[in-house]
Amino acid sequence: MPPILEAADVVKHFGGLVAVDCVSFAVEAGERVAIIGPNGAGKSTLFNVLNGRLHADAGRVVLEGVDVTGMRAFGVVRRGVGRTMQITSVFGRLTVFENVHMAVLARTRRTRKLLRPASAFGLEETDALLERIGLADRAGQVCGTLSHGDQKRVEVAMMLALRPRLLMLDEPAAGSPATERQRLAELILGLVRAEGLTLLVVEHDLNLVFTVAARILVLHQGRLIADGTPDAVRENVEVQRIYLGEPAPGRGGVRA
Repeated sequence: MPPILEAADVVKHFGGLVAVDCVSFAVEAGERVAIIGPNGAGKSTLFNVLNGRLHADAGRVVLEGVDVTGMRAFGVVRRGVGRTMQITSVFGRLTVFENVHMAVLARTRRTRKLLRPASAFGLEETDALLERIGLADRAGQVCGTLSHGDQKRVEVAMMLALRPRLLMLDEPAAGSPATERQRLAELILGLVRAEGLTLLVVEHDLNLVFTVAARILVLHQGRLIADGTPDAVRENVEVQRIYLGEPAPGRGGVRA
């Protein structure tokens, strides 16, 4: 079977700035992969090219053997990709239940019938999703009053409502305190394992990265400089020098 996602010599530039420079890698079904790198490394740009928010200037993006280069974001989602962005995309004035229910209806293309009997469709599925993310007891709470971390949980539930095969998370821990980041990492890992999903995550928080990822890609100045297991990346001298700092005293390697 072909990889679930493949980037082949992907290039993206903005004027004279090359943000992504001939990046190639493949993600097999069931893998848990993280993309890391310093600010300005090209992580989010690459992520947005892969999910259709930006178009590559060169190279190809392939999903399960189908070339989706240049396909718009909604088309990529319909091919089984669920994605979240750095800024939460929940509807702040709707309740937790209403947000997730709307995603369930969107998958079945019933959102134009929200005020008709179709609005009763998917209620049990919505309840089940809220149980899975640990927010069933807050179903009636307005999303705008939730903590940032809990809004991220709602966003993950909305994404799962689309029944994706590949989850793409763009800095899911951004803006969350350390305690919420750890809870979120455990939630993501549990969901991916339970559902047998493939994960691609861009993240600055290394504790989250080393919790959820079995493979790490490191970008620097738009180029892929390392690709390996967390342990291999920790010990990579170039990664230590360029991005992750000096080895921890007395142990060597990268500190999480």
